[in-house]
Parts: sequence; structure tokens; C-alpha cells
Amino acid sequence: MKIFAPTAVVLVLSISALVSPCANAGEGTVVSEEREVARIANRYVVAHYSFFNTVKYPPVVQDKGDTWEVYYHLNPISRTEVIELGVKPVVIIKKNTLKVLYSYLTQ
Repeated sequence: MKIFAPTAVVLVLSISALVSPCANAGEGTVVSEEREVARIANRYVVAHYSFFNTVKYPPVVQDKGDTWEVYYHLNPISRTEVIELGVKPVVIIKKNTLKVLYSYLTQ
């Protein structure tokens, strides 16, 4: 059986379109959960550490087993500003409930 080039291209594109969403389905869930965790941490930081600018310093979410740890990324340019502040917040969030367990300030 001989397959012509246009037919082969259509076949390959069709198969890849079917496989791609399935392959990334789990990844999308993780990313969306991490976004929700970052949102919860940002709300907490705004409420409890009003001096800290959560827009200027983006959150970094780390999986720590039963909890999420959220800390704030410092750009090399902005380190002097944080040194002036002296601290940056870290928020620990329980995975199964998405509740803040505790937070602390670190240098």
C-alpha cells in the first residue's frame, strides 16, 4: 500500500493532535494547582506582610511532599531593595486542604 505525501502529513498531524492533549493533561493540572497555591500565598502575604510587594517579586512554588512551600524570587537588580527591607516571606500551605499552615520571614 502506497501513501501519498499529503495524506501522510494529514495522518501525522491528526495523530499528534490526538496524542498531545492526553500527554499534557496531568501537567496542566499541576500547573493550575501551583497557580492556585501561589494565589493563596499572595493573598496571605498581602494581608500579613503588607510591606512586601508580591507583584514586584514573583512567587516560587515548591512541592515538599504533604505541603507546598512558597517563597518569593529576588531578581539580582532587586536584591538591594530586599536588603533594605531585611526580609522576605515564606508561606507553607497544606496540600490536601490548601490552607496556610504557617509562614515566616527569612533573609
